[in-house]
Amino acid sequence: MTGKRQQHVWLAMLRALLGVRRDKQLAEAQDELALTYLRKQDESTPDNTYRYFIELLQKTPLDIAGQLLNHYLDVSRMGNLMVAMVSSDNIGASLTLLRQYPDYFYPPGAQMTHADHAGQITVRWQASGNPLDDGCYAYILLALFRYQAGQRFDFIQAQLPAAACSLLRPLCATTRVSSGQCEVSVAKTWLNVPSFYANPALLNAIEKSLMPGSSDSAQARVIALIDASRQPARLRLPGVAQHLGLSEAVLRKQLKAEGIAFNQLLKGAIHDLATRHLLAGNRAQAVSELLGFSDRRAFDRSYKEYTGINPGQLRLLGSRLRFQRGNQQLDDVVTSMPPLPKTVQSLLSLDDKTMRLQDVVTIIERDPIFQAHILARASRAIYGKIPSSLEEALSRNLGLTNIKHFAVLFAAQQQLSAQSLFPDIEQLIDGMLLSERLATKLRTDSQQALLLFGLLSLLLLFHKECVYSERVLRLWHESRHFAEFRQRIRDEVGICLYGTSSLMLLKWGMPGAVNRQLWALCDNQPGTTIAGQPAPISVPVLHDIAMSSIMPTFDHTTPAAPYQDAFDDTQQEVITSVLTAQPYG
Repeated sequence: MTGKRQQHVWLAMLRALLGVRRDKQLAEAQDELALTYLRKQDESTPDNTYRYFIELLQKTPLDIAGQLLNHYLDVSRMGNLMVAMVSSDNIGASLTLLRQYPDYFYPPGAQMTHADHAGQITVRWQASGNPLDDGCYAYILLALFRYQAGQRFDFIQAQLPAAACSLLRPLCATTRVSSGQCEVSVAKTWLNVPSFYANPALLNAIEKSLMPGSSDSAQARVIALIDASRQPARLRLPGVAQHLGLSEAVLRKQLKAEGIAFNQLLKGAIHDLATRHLLAGNRAQAVSELLGFSDRRAFDRSYKEYTGINPGQLRLLGSRLRFQRGNQQLDDVVTSMPPLPKTVQSLLSLDDKTMRLQDVVTIIERDPIFQAHILARASRAIYGKIPSSLEEALSRNLGLTNIKHFAVLFAAQQQLSAQSLFPDIEQLIDGMLLSERLATKLRTDSQQALLLFGLLSLLLLFHKECVYSERVLRLWHESRHFAEFRQRIRDEVGICLYGTSSLMLLKWGMPGAVNRQLWALCDNQPGTTIAGQPAPISVPVLHDIAMSSIMPTFDHTTPAAPYQDAFDDTQQEVITSVLTAQPYG
């Protein structure tokens, strides 16, 4: 059984399990019922959510569930405590939060304790009636700690019932079957390992909304009433007291004895609910109406006063968290990639301001394979006359300023072709290059780095080790154009292509400015248009047009789809000319 505060944890686990079962072709009628249930979240209850999850988990091979569930988990939808934990500095800070607010994770009666031994911290709780529950508690903690400290993290020991061990064993090498009390132990050496995903602003906002409580306290009864209310911002002390069968004076006295005033409790619980909804991606206007505020401005003012940031900022932080969690498995793929080839590293080390043509030629001539690749690219029809020398290919066809970008693309193609589910990686690279060529021909002040690096994420998403690769390939063949493909990746897989590209650039030590600009594209911030140009000639638009031309569903009669009506006749002619000249047009 579960409580109201744990419902978001089980909702996230249910979504993740449905994803695993779908992609492993295990889905059946019960899955459809669970999906229908998820679409009606306003009518969901903690017990029903838990029941759907456990019933499906019992029908799923535990080795498959254990191996894949963590790749599908969306932390931003697991409730405020989970988001606060992964936004904290390290595992030690996460454990402190768990100790302070256990009822956001464990059900009533779990009796969770933390023991500090020499060299380790042990978290214990009373075994539940269903061993799979205990397996899930341990599994979630392991997934969160790996998210913070890296994939090499493991418990020193995990003592759980047999079924719980079966779920955890694919990720944990230290499981041991035990009955009665459950426990997991963390080595103190892991406690202070800094998390790459620490987010002080998000943690500060969420921590203010977390509210400790026990099942038999006056606070807990008031919070339960607030959680169950359709418009809690409209609740007042007289109505709450009457509903609980108490006088105002008695309720006020009980709360005072617990060290809190009614208004303080109400405000905290309301903003706890608001934070959950905002982190889940709901718009501030919808959350304001759902909670019963008089208008959006009143909600914004109240939320900022309580948390220190406005609802829009929190929602943005949450969207970034959803990206990061959605790409944890892609992080694994990137981590296993080799470093950049020496030729590419040498080119990247050149100073942009002092770089000379002869310096570049000298570096490239030492690498016959890379030199052949550069000459082949420069000979494409879209670059005009075939170059007679490497110097001509660099200075006239490709452009000296672009050589670093071409080098990185070449390295990505060279390293990932053999591991790709996509049949022709070179075709994807051609699409990326084509977007830069479109920008040049349309006479825009093009941002080459964003155009050429923005879609490196495709090489990761099509990687055979990526759990989404088959699904992404299916979306590629089903989508009418790249704009639809890009949106479906975001909606159905929870991944932004531009933000994901930064994973490879960070791995290879590329400048932070490029990564920030990619995030701006991901978050739809100002500055996403090509410099000096009005919409619609933006980086995503150029990508959509160029990449659509290499998709199997490309329609030659409408090459600028879905932006056909946004360009004038001259621009339409330029687009048609460029797409016709490229090899996949």
